[in-house]
Amino acid sequence: MRFLLANLLYGQIASTAALQEMVPDIHRGLVGHQIHGSRKTLIKTHWRFLPDLPLREDTIGAIYIIRDPIEVLVSNLNYVILRGEQASGPQNESVKREFERRWIDSYIAQGGYQRWREMGFGTWEENLRSWTEDPLPYTRLVVRYEALRSDIAGTMATVSRFLGIEAGEAKLQAAIDRSSFAAMQALEEAEIRERRAGIFFDPAQAAGGDRRFVSGSARDPMSAAQREAALQRFGPMMEKLGYRPQAES
Repeated sequence: MRFLLANLLYGQIASTAALQEMVPDIHRGLVGHQIHGSRKTLIKTHWRFLPDLPLREDTIGAIYIIRDPIEVLVSNLNYVILRGEQASGPQNESVKREFERRWIDSYIAQGGYQRWREMGFGTWEENLRSWTEDPLPYTRLVVRYEALRSDIAGTMATVSRFLGIEAGEAKLQAAIDRSSFAAMQALEEAEIRERRAGIFFDPAQAAGGDRRFVSGSARDPMSAAQREAALQRFGPMMEKLGYRPQAES
């Protein structure tokens, strides 16, 4: 979504450093000109909404993206490993698989990643409820991740209207093309290969091996028992959102 909006508003974004400048991630820090004066700035956050949310009094609207919680779990695991948060020491396949197993079990038991819960993100359900069900002091738009995949043009037209952006079909399509999976994957590979600091390459973080954030992990890290446990944990909200969990046969 950040790439889509940045490419729509500012033209082609050539680096993730430029993306952070145009549509900053509050968890990576903000600089004065991004929030000073009358400029309207799109800011990404993973925090759940609370009355003491930073910049809440300056916020005029929110776009919240929902996604199948089991896919969120797998994506979060891939990100944690990519950022080098797995156990230290020799990382043979057995050690990696054991880290994944323990991490997934903990995530399901707690409803989210413990470290991120402590950072104010809440559980998956707490985060979702705070932005989509609880009263907010400003308008909101809820977007399904799956809609971005199945009808990206229609979804982005809705997002543009919500933001008050005048964007014709050609302008929207250009932003979509510049934010495609292939384009983002190529940028990720280039930044890692050239060691350009940004979202895809952080010299201060341990390397995640062959993993990539855009492409994700092709292997399903969850066992049948873990998937069933996840369905039990998140099933009621999944059904409410229209995700139909099905138990493993």
